[in-house]
Amino acid sequence: MIDKDYHEAIHTYFWPLHVIDTPIYGSLEWRTTAKTKLPEHIIGITEEGVRQMAEGTGIELVRQYPGYWKKRGPELYIQDVLIFKKA
Repeated sequence: MIDKDYHEAIHTYFWPLHVIDTPIYGSLEWRTTAKTKLPEHIIGITEEGVRQMAEGTGIELVRQYPGYWKKRGPELYIQDVLIFKKA
């Protein structure tokens, strides 16, 4: 998720190549990197995007686990886990 933890992380040495700042799919909330050919390879959603996605569905975000996965191959894997519950 593109949140305060993400914005702090982009200042580390890994991140100049992985700045997720290019809007995709006609949304300002879904983003990828400028050089990614297929957005799903590197994709992020803002906190507002998560809120909009859950709004009106009867679910609410109850927990977020920031993910910093071990580097595998040429790319850096980071994945947050979001836990929702029925409202």
